[in-house]
Order: sequence, then C-alpha cells, then structure tokens
Amino acid sequence: MTDWFFPGLHTLPHEVARDVSIHSGTFQSEPSNEAVLLDLQDALAFPGLINSHDHLDFNLFPSLGGTKFTNYLEWSRYIHQVHRDTIAEVLRIPHPIRVIWGVYKNLLGGVTTAVHHGPDLSFAVEPPIQIEQHGRNAIHSVEMEKWWMFKLTRPFSSRSPFVVHLAEGTDCRSGAEAMRLFRWNRLKRRLIAVHGIALTVSDMRHLEGLVWCPDSNQFLYGAGPDKALFECEIPVVFGTDSTLSSSWNLFDHLRMARQLDIVSPQRLFDMLTTCPAKLWRWPRKGQITPGFDGDLVIAERSQSDPWVSFFQLNPENMLLILHKGKMCLFDESLLTKLKPQMTEPFSKVKINRRVKFLKGDVDMVRSAIMHAHSSLHLPFEVER
Repeated sequence: MTDWFFPGLHTLPHEVARDVSIHSGTFQSEPSNEAVLLDLQDALAFPGLINSHDHLDFNLFPSLGGTKFTNYLEWSRYIHQVHRDTIAEVLRIPHPIRVIWGVYKNLLGGVTTAVHHGPDLSFAVEPPIQIEQHGRNAIHSVEMEKWWMFKLTRPFSSRSPFVVHLAEGTDCRSGAEAMRLFRWNRLKRRLIAVHGIALTVSDMRHLEGLVWCPDSNQFLYGAGPDKALFECEIPVVFGTDSTLSSSWNLFDHLRMARQLDIVSPQRLFDMLTTCPAKLWRWPRKGQITPGFDGDLVIAERSQSDPWVSFFQLNPENMLLILHKGKMCLFDESLLTKLKPQMTEPFSKVKINRRVKFLKGDVDMVRSAIMHAHSSLHLPFEVER
C-alpha cells in the first residue's frame, strides 16, 4: 500500500494550510520514509464525502417526472404508466453493471463512502469506494413494502438502524404514514428516515436521524422538510437518491441546497462528513485527523474563498481521490508522478474535455451498458 505526504495542503472545513500524511491507509501526524510526496498546495482538500442515501442500481435512469407530485405513490404510478418503455430499456442492462455504474457516479462526486438503500448487493470485484448496506434493515416505505412491520418486529434483529423512506410527500397521507411506523416500532428500533418532507418537529423525537435529499425532493415535489426540522437535536445528513429523480453530479445537489438557504455552508459540509460519521457510528471517518481512515479528496481551487470554491466544484475538477490511502481517481496532470503507483488497473475517461483515470475497468462497464442499451447517453466518455 502506498504511503503519502502532502506538504502545506489547504484543507476544509477550516481552510488550514498543513502537512497531511497517510500511512497504511490512515492519516498520521508524520510521514513515513517511503511516502510519495505530492505538492498540491494550490488545491483544495477535504475528507472523502459520505453519501447517506443512494440506490446504486438506479443510476442509469434519466430523471422521470414532468410534473409535481403529492407523494411517492403518485409518482411511482405515473412513471410506470408514462415511462414504462424507458424503464424496461434500462432494466435490460445487467444488474451488476448498473450497480458498479452507481459506484462510479459517487466516486466522481468525491464520495468515498456511500450508503445503499435496498437489498444487499454483491460485487464481483472490490468497489473502489466503501459501500455500506442495511439490507435486512432497509425498509423501502410503509406503503410500498408489504411486510415491513414484520421486519421491524422480528426478534434477534441486528443492531443496525432501520432505514426507511418516510413522509415522502406533501399531503396528509404522507404525514400519517410516519405515525403508523412509529406505532409499530414497539421494540424501539433505531429509525433513520429518508426524505421526511411531511415530518413535524414532534415526529423527530421518534428518529435517530434524517437523510435530506434536496435535489430529489425539489424535482418530484417542489418541497422539502420544514426548516424547523434542521434546528432539532436529531442529526440531519445528506443523500443524493438516484438519477431517477436527481442529477448524477453531487455538486448540483449541493448547489441546489445552497439556493434553498436552509443551512450554512459549514453545516452543509458537515452533513457530508462528521455528521454522517457520527450517525452511522463510523468513528474513523469524516475528518482529516491522525488515526482516521485515509479518505481524502483533492480538487482544483477556483476562488480565494474556500466555500465558494467547494460549491463550484464538478467532477472534472477532481485531482486526486484516495480511499483508505488507495488511489481511486486522479487527473491526467498527475500521471507522470502517479504512474509508478498504478499497481491496479485504471481506466482513462474524459469528462467535459478533462481526462481522469478511474480505478477499475470502466470500458468493460461502458461496453456492457451500450450492448444492452445502445442509445443511452452517458455523462462521460471512456478513452481507449
């Protein structure tokens, strides 16, 4: 495993110029003698981001909507009637291929840990980032999962939280389903709600956390959780959902959140780093701190104000992404320095005329996608 030393790196959240060292996959206070030195002092660095809600196998769909809905049941009925053929075309793509594409979507947004909502997935090869799953404790929703109450009340359940789409809509029905879930939670399971548009402040006391997906919420419903929910003691973390209802680019989601002006830039950043690390009980994630996992993103800095630079980022601005000290992505400008560290296969891709190298066989993934759905537009090209 490669050790790293970055002198004078400007790191968020406090924009402090400091030396950053990674040894054996964790941040350290001092560099090792074998560390690869990279001088990227003009760049912006931050801990690998945590996406607290995605459906990894649903990220080759276009966003399907066209109007505003009152709840997720209305939306589901609409897309299966109006977009039936589009859905069938995407579902012809092999499931493992759709899953790994979802992984790459997250990686290109600076995500080094993504939480998948749905049945547990298996991977033919180790994904380049960490994928967390709550398969047995993942409840799709109160209305769309028939036996959810038996999941919630079964004995000897794991200690993992139960994660559920909840109060996803603007009507009374959406709010009522939350109370139904809470009444069934007789064993006081840990509950983490996703979306929560119709939740009230009093509902929050039944939850351990809330996952906010602003881009998806605004696209489907033109609304999000009440601002008062963000002022509760219950933690709120950030999720993207899938491209069925949102952009593939994480930074589009963040810019949407900034436009809503619900939380400060610092708080929004915390929702992707320290806050989810605490909520999901990952004590070694979310900070560039000695002893923590060496998850690091280094990106181009476009402005003197670090927050302005951060919220202007796009996938083409990523310079280097490490997960536990292992290279996942790097920019072509670093190829000469990093080529000796390419001990595993990397693929060359082009995003908005910028060349990146991604860990894994992205060309095989692209070929499998195009074989099943030749007319599908992909957000980046694979260079051969």
